[in-house]
Amino acid sequence: FEPRDRSIAYMTASLSFQFGGFEFLRSAITTLFTSTFTSASSYPLATALVSPFSVVILYIYSRELKQYGPRLALRKTNLYSIAFLVTAATLISQSSSQALRKIAIGLAFLFQNCYLNMLSSQQWSFCDSVVTPNEAARRFGRIAGVSCLTSTATAALVPSLVKKVGLTGLMVLTIVTLAVSVLFGDQAYSI
Repeated sequence: FEPRDRSIAYMTASLSFQFGGFEFLRSAITTLFTSTFTSASSYPLATALVSPFSVVILYIYSRELKQYGPRLALRKTNLYSIAFLVTAATLISQSSSQALRKIAIGLAFLFQNCYLNMLSSQQWSFCDSVVTPNEAARRFGRIAGVSCLTSTATAALVPSLVKKVGLTGLMVLTIVTLAVSVLFGDQAYSI
């Protein structure tokens, strides 16, 4: 395989693990949010806050991109995401303060609604930078297909996994998939 082919394969794997982990996180956080915030206005209010929260996340990403370049920005934003999820999962599962637990769930809800776009756009940007427009027309459908299959597979695993590991366990699985995603993304850049 040519180096470009290998780098795209690694970034496709990175993207796939990210999408797979998103399914674990989406299921866990949506369930935690809707069971914790039972007021009819909670979900619409939180959904309305996703855009301003996304602006903050994108600001952090743009600062990282400008200061460190695309490779380190992808690595660091993934590591920030992992750190956030570790903190949120710890607070949700171990905090004795109901208020602190609610804050963690609320922030995790906002985060899970915007982090995937921020991270996956970096991976797509990499793929776009290493192929010609004609190659993109052929390859991008396959990349999207692999990511969708991974996402579907992990979503199908959620019902059986949640019985074994619980909702915060699904968050931990997201942390694992993000860590693997970091490794594959970094390998793509190293090629």
